[in-house]
Amino acid sequence: MNFTLRLVPAIALLLGTVNCHNSVKTAANANAPKCNMDVDCMTGTLCHPTQKVCLSTYPDPRLLEASYDLKNCTPSNVYFAFDSADLTPDGKMWLDYNVRCIKARGKQVVLDGYSDAKGEPGYNVELSNKRAMAVKQYLDQNGVSTAQVAAKGEQNPVTTGTTEQDYAWNRRVELRF
Repeated sequence: MNFTLRLVPAIALLLGTVNCHNSVKTAANANAPKCNMDVDCMTGTLCHPTQKVCLSTYPDPRLLEASYDLKNCTPSNVYFAFDSADLTPDGKMWLDYNVRCIKARGKQVVLDGYSDAKGEPGYNVELSNKRAMAVKQYLDQNGVSTAQVAAKGEQNPVTTGTTEQDYAWNRRVELRF
């Protein structure tokens, strides 16, 4: 699918939002499509577990534009499929943004890998480490060094619900300065 065509619906949905996966309802996402499950949402979005609206798992797509001023940027989380440490196409797209952001800020980044609460805790720590290492490898290949990599497993969930969409929000690598 054409990159631009994938972003058009997301741009319409996200105008004026940043990091909506941590959001409070804003004017932009108040009109987002209602949902009960992730399957109710379009590609690249998830059903927020408490707001019950389809929101992008990533920040405003305008951040991807080469002309976007990155002097005050914040790295985006990277999300993963169930039981996988493979980077998704959306994940790689946002890692490209993260590379530009990190280079523009001139700071080292810390990676924290997470998993959902499915599976044994030991396995989840191992999986979250693989996710963090996949992100680290991508950053390394693009000239960005990392200060620290940590595998957190099920710790610090975005949401503590037990539905599939709750679990999806927790399968992530957080990047922070």
